[in-house]
Amino acid sequence: MQAWRRYFEGDLAEGLEDSIVDVLNESLGHLEGSAPAYLTRHVLALTSKVRSEIDLDIKQLSQYAQNTMGTQRRIASLVESHVEKRMQSAYDRALEENGRGMDGRQKVSVVLTDAQHILTFSAGCRSSTY
Repeated sequence: MQAWRRYFEGDLAEGLEDSIVDVLNESLGHLEGSAPAYLTRHVLALTSKVRSEIDLDIKQLSQYAQNTMGTQRRIASLVESHVEKRMQSAYDRALEENGRGMDGRQKVSVVLTDAQHILTFSAGCRSSTY
């Protein structure tokens, strides 16, 4: 479980605002630099307006990303604790294995328990009425 946990607990939106602003400034800088002299004031006014409007949108996007990550963290926490509870007996049986071939027996114990839970869940879904 630990391998995927870092994706849900990390801040995947970190640096998002800065990256967007960097690309935006670079693009607008090219536009400003390529404007003919007689349009320079007009282009600068427009790019300034674009920057302020995009800044607001970026803040909203960043907030949305943070909210989404919070939701994913809560879901991941629920899923992890549920899976751990369902699999604990298989983990305990696997730890009891020893001697030659124990790796294989441990894997079989965990896989069979996992398969049993999947089949039980599937059967429950099929018998439910929607």
